[in-house]
Amino acid sequence: MKSPFSHPVQAAVVVARRAGKLIAERRWPTDLELKESIEFGTSSVAAADKLAEAWIIKELSRFVPRSYFLGEESAKKLELSTLLAAQHAFIIDPRDGTTEDSHELSFWCVSIGVLKCGSFIGGVVFAPEGRGGLLTASEKGVGD
Repeated sequence: MKSPFSHPVQAAVVVARRAGKLIAERRWPTDLELKESIEFGTSSVAAADKLAEAWIIKELSRFVPRSYFLGEESAKKLELSTLLAAQHAFIIDPRDGTTEDSHELSFWCVSIGVLKCGSFIGGVVFAPEGRGGLLTASEKGVGD
């Protein structure tokens, strides 16, 4: 069956599923570190978050070359003009629910938003441990 989604959104679906499975298999260390920010306060991060995000960016780059990426773990600052000018851009949270996953709770997911020419067109949320793998994907103009 052919996907109803555009190539960038379908790429996000494929990559989110693969990344979620790799994280759930504990391919990367999940020990928590604290990160502090004047703007956002204190939050948790693990090597798994950083490594998964780098992996997601590498994979999405293969599917959709010359894209812009804004990752929760790697972003130093938001280059808004670059984000809005990009043909395709992806906003990534590789492990939304880092603390919960580190405590072996199933309340976490991989989240990827997709923009085209500065407009949000779709997104993917994949929770690999929720009900055997729960995927939600959407795209503007697709479906009812």
